Amino acid sequence: MTVRTLLYADDDENDVFLVDRAFKKAGVSGLRAVANGRAALDYLRRAAQNDSPVEYPVPYLVLLDQNMPFLTGIEVLAWIRDQPMYATLPVFMFTSSNQDKDIAGAYAAGATGYLIKPGSAEKLVELARIIGRASAAERIDPLVIQSAAAYQPRPAQTSCAY
Repeated sequence: MTVRTLLYADDDENDVFLVDRAFKKAGVSGLRAVANGRAALDYLRRAAQNDSPVEYPVPYLVLLDQNMPFLTGIEVLAWIRDQPMYATLPVFMFTSSNQDKDIAGAYAAGATGYLIKPGSAEKLVELARIIGRASAAERIDPLVIQSAAAYQPRPAQTSCAY
């Protein structure tokens, strides 16, 4: 069985450590973390070139922190949506901001969903399990991920076709 890759971009080393640990505890493999928005674009460009599909497999899902150096999560999301290869790639903002303007901005930019980082390790592990179950499906159902946990905000007024 091929391990599917989930790309996670976040500049906070502690968050990366906690997410990595939660995915391992949930039994979900394939998490690939990068340290900022520029690194996320570099990864996605290499995956698109398909020169090294083992080293840079195309992700089945992307989690983006909102505020990162070099390029923000919204800037990375805008680039992803401009690439024909990635136009329908599920991209979730995964951030600590619960500000309505941030949520609306993410959906306006084409986010599949908006996930607020959970405040406990247990909720993070549960979210990792949900993502892991969704990854086993042929097609990611964003509603399964978005609505699975009580700490998710409801989508902003803006709708998203992804």
